[in-house]
Order: sequence, then C-alpha cells, then structure tokens
Amino acid sequence: MKQLSLKLRDEGIQRAVSNADRKVSDWSQNAFDLLRIYLVTRRESFQCEDFREYCKDKLPDPPNNRAFGWIILRAKKEHLIRHVGYKAVSNPKAHLTPASVWARI
Repeated sequence: MKQLSLKLRDEGIQRAVSNADRKVSDWSQNAFDLLRIYLVTRRESFQCEDFREYCKDKLPDPPNNRAFGWIILRAKKEHLIRHVGYKAVSNPKAHLTPASVWARI
C-alpha cells in the first residue's frame, strides 16, 4: 500500500513539474537554483511553503504548487537537505495539516 502511495505521489509531482516547465521555460531548473541560494542563507529548518514564499518575487508561480515538491525531492536525492520531522503548515486554507520539515545538510 505504501509503495502505491509513493508511486502515485511521484507521478503527481512529475506531472506538476512537467506542466510548469511547459508553461515557463526551465521553471524547474530555475526553482532548483533558487533553492540552492535559499539553503546558503538558511540556518533553521524550513517547510516547502517557506521556500514557496521566498520564490514569490523571484520566479513565476507554477500552474500547480505541487511542482515545488519535485524541487524538494530533488534536493533530498542530491543530499542537500534532510527530513527532520513534521509541523503544521501556516496556510489557513490547509487547516493545520502536518507537512514535512527540512534542514540543509
């Protein structure tokens, strides 16, 4: 069951990032480059929503915010960040749902 969930998650994230790259040329590479800069200045842990907020005036919004998930997963795979826990998101529309917390390595 967990493998199926991971597969579906990854497929959804891949669709979102592919769509973002179709709409905005090199969106994913530009977002990843911004994450590298963000990590240099970041001392404390962060959530993806923190990084999205950082990108607001630096990168066009993707058609779906799930595209940012691909950026985070790439950074994890490249050993730039590590998962350190969960915390409720600050977005009021998300009703305090828990989301991953990341720290740079």
